[in-house]
Amino acid sequence: MDEFMGVLPEEAVREFLEHHLEPQDNPGMEVVEKALESGDQPRAMEGLNKLLSDQPESDQIRLKLATLQADCGELDQSTDTLKFLTDVGKEESLYTSLLV
Repeated sequence: MDEFMGVLPEEAVREFLEHHLEPQDNPGMEVVEKALESGDQPRAMEGLNKLLSDQPESDQIRLKLATLQADCGELDQSTDTLKFLTDVGKEESLYTSLLV
């Protein structure tokens, strides 16, 4: 069982939590990354939507999907995707950059 005691900097707490919240080896994300590398945005979008349906609490997947939607010119969908971020997700710099 992992634990920590005392006060830690925010970055250390985030790293601790991400270790427990996000799967380390996510084959679905590997497919998405390969699709993005090859320029297959529709396949990447499909993969991200599937991952998000399997892991609806994942801010990282939601941010990646919103970024791809914005890159594809789907600004309304990107905005809708961002509406469901947690407060922690809204603290990510990527979130701020997507709002601009």
